Amino acid sequence: MNAPAPKRLSKFKREPKAVADKKLTARSLEAIKAVARYRFLPTSLLVRLIEGNEDVTHRHLQRLFHKGLINRFAFPKLGGSSEFNYYLDNPKALRLIVEQGLANEDDLDYEGVRRNREKAYHRAHESADAAGRTLFLQHEIMISRFHFMVEMGCKQSEGQIQLAAWRQGPELHSSVTDLDTGEVLPHRPDAFFSLHFPNEQEGQNRSNFFYEADRRTTSIPKMVKKFKAHLEFIRQKQHQERYGIRRIRAVLIETLDTKWAQELRQASMPICPVPLFWFSASEIFTANKPKAYGNGIRNVPLFLMQPEIVLKKVWATTDDNSVVGLAD
Repeated sequence: MNAPAPKRLSKFKREPKAVADKKLTARSLEAIKAVARYRFLPTSLLVRLIEGNEDVTHRHLQRLFHKGLINRFAFPKLGGSSEFNYYLDNPKALRLIVEQGLANEDDLDYEGVRRNREKAYHRAHESADAAGRTLFLQHEIMISRFHFMVEMGCKQSEGQIQLAAWRQGPELHSSVTDLDTGEVLPHRPDAFFSLHFPNEQEGQNRSNFFYEADRRTTSIPKMVKKFKAHLEFIRQKQHQERYGIRRIRAVLIETLDTKWAQELRQASMPICPVPLFWFSASEIFTANKPKAYGNGIRNVPLFLMQPEIVLKKVWATTDDNSVVGLAD
């Protein structure tokens, strides 16, 4: 007599009793650590950040969800839902990776986890502000995709490039006064990161960048104010005081398409006489490429197949239409 098939766990409702006896492993803890580092992580990125078989990692993510240690949401789309995006809303998950020596408590964002619990992003589509929350989450996923490309691109450089620092979120928020007009401008980069080049000589072996993820939800005049805030922040050397670095190599602006990137590039030219602002487009990174899977062919976005593309010459500057790479 055949044994009954195991019960399939719900995709959208937690069933903690079904996984109560399932112990957490090193892979489970690495998954928590990755989500803590990124804040919001699509499944396709998360399974590539964790070493080992992707199907096994999927099972660990399912177990963590049903144990209530991580949460998830999916963007609605025609014909169903997109992939799951994971985030933390239970401080117990952070305490676990601290207890196992995988993180320092002072480096973890307990306040962000608390905010996530209040926002209940797994029910964002049900809220009165569903459109606004969706825009916020899409923006956060865009930042995570860029972070993933930089991190994985560095890993694939065989030690030539290292991601030395990555910071994002409210901790970067400050303000700066426009010395020409006296206006106080908010300075809120989406991320700050540093690349280290071990084979270069001291003093020339580090590049620091601000990053902006622009989803074309604001006007050119408002973007110009954002550019001015970056320029004043750097011109007044606030990066030295707040970040402890000597210089900012560039402010990276990733927007949705090359046409809008070009419009933003033109708008930035009168503001700064040097090529401080570099522009690229998500459509470059998300373009589908065919890849063999089993007996068939599947289209896979470029950022999953070749994440190192973000480090290459895909950034347009204001200097005679030159195109540069982050590792140049």
